[in-house]
Amino acid sequence: MIHERPIRDLIKAGTLVSLPPDVTVGDAARKMLDQRIGLVVVMDGDAVVGIVTERDINFRVVARSRDAEKTRLAEIMSRDPVLLPPDTTVTEALKQVVSRFFRYAVVGTGHQVMGVVPVSLIFAEITKALGSDIGDIDRFIQGEVLEVQD
Repeated sequence: MIHERPIRDLIKAGTLVSLPPDVTVGDAARKMLDQRIGLVVVMDGDAVVGIVTERDINFRVVARSRDAEKTRLAEIMSRDPVLLPPDTTVTEALKQVVSRFFRYAVVGTGHQVMGVVPVSLIFAEITKALGSDIGDIDRFIQGEVLEVQD
């Protein structure tokens, strides 16, 4: 059942890109483009200290005519991001990201990040599960026999 599946199951290899806070926004944007990702985790050593999204770059740098080659991630990052524990269910993760208007679920504990899951992937998983549930309900309504679980 999708509502019981942990969010850690949706983490895909290669989606976590971390950079130190002194990296320029320009360098970070090029890394995001190369990796085809929309978020970088800002790390100070082994601890996450912030996140920077493509939206942050647009609103906090481009729209304000700041120099991306001089502006550091530390200047524009969202500090102390919310980390969802890896055992958080997919349904609960969706509630958390949507209620906070996040576009990504950052998965980890304390200041350690395991991975990043885009909200679009969470929606896709829930939609897939709903399709399966709807199919089961339709078969039941049509009179098909469903297995009874003890």
